[in-house]
Amino acid sequence: MRDGASERGAGLTSFRRFTWWTVPGTTVFLLVVFFGEWILDTDVPAWARIPAAAALVVDTVASAVLLGGWLTLSAAADGSRPVWPPRTWLFAAIAATVVLAVLPLARRDYGLWAVAPAVTVAICATYLGPRRRRSLIVGAVLLAPLPGAAVSLAAGDGKLAYAALFPAGLVCWAWSCGRQRRTCSATAGPATPRSTTGSPTVAPGCG
Repeated sequence: MRDGASERGAGLTSFRRFTWWTVPGTTVFLLVVFFGEWILDTDVPAWARIPAAAALVVDTVASAVLLGGWLTLSAAADGSRPVWPPRTWLFAAIAATVVLAVLPLARRDYGLWAVAPAVTVAICATYLGPRRRRSLIVGAVLLAPLPGAAVSLAAGDGKLAYAALFPAGLVCWAWSCGRQRRTCSATAGPATPRSTTGSPTVAPGCG
């Protein structure tokens, strides 16, 4: 049971604001750090850097919108209806993710190509129920080794194990961060309003 006064005293109000800023902000920061250096690398040809830069802008904005929307909707939802992502931003994130995966993979950058897909999968999983969420994560982990392994085999560069296993581990890491986001969102949800009788109203699922 929560009320505004007790939350302010416990610091939850400040924590809520902190969560609303840092959850999308951390994701955007990671995308910019991982891809920014690659885009600025003069050894990468312009035909790869220019579309990657455009895709990075789209992906960072779409990821921030999706995470911010999920935090708002999941905190406001009463459990009576599912929380769905905005389709326009979801499709934008998926399209940008494809670009950010294909271009580094074409240059056999096995440590980078799976970053954007892993982040997008983790964001999508936060919107799903437990069963679909597990199916999505398991499916992503099983499929993640295939593109890198195929490129490594075709190139014969001797990096098969790294190309196959690192992307799968990256998906697991991204989802572990996603689970932390869910915990932060549950804690940072809006204060439960008081009832007209003066007693705090119990939030759904907390009774």
